[in-house]
Amino acid sequence: MSEEGFMLAVLKGIALIQDIKAEG
Repeated sequence: MSEEGFMLAVLKGIALIQDIKAEG
């Protein structure tokens, strides 16, 4: 996996966690 792809995956994961926290 490229560094750029890794960063995108991390940002997506953070956004997902933020969504879950907002709903909870």
